Amino acid sequence: MGARRVYDAEKVAARVVDGLERLRTAVCAPAWLRLVQSVRAMLPPLVCAWLAGRLPRLEVEENLAPAGPLGADGDADRAARRHAR
Repeated sequence: MGARRVYDAEKVAARVVDGLERLRTAVCAPAWLRLVQSVRAMLPPLVCAWLAGRLPRLEVEENLAPAGPLGADGDADRAARRHAR
């Protein structure tokens, strides 16, 4: 694990005060973290696209036909109603 960097409390406090004065919804210390927030929304689709070619495709291991229709009023729901009577 790499060394952790601790930021000076006075610098962080100054950024918080500046953020409050400017009515900002987010305050970043260090300031470069603001760039990370701008690309944060793009990361999940990029990671999924990157992994899609690298992960093996999962095959259905068993035939799901015996399960019948799933959800409300499916086979399991009808069986539960029969046992409740």
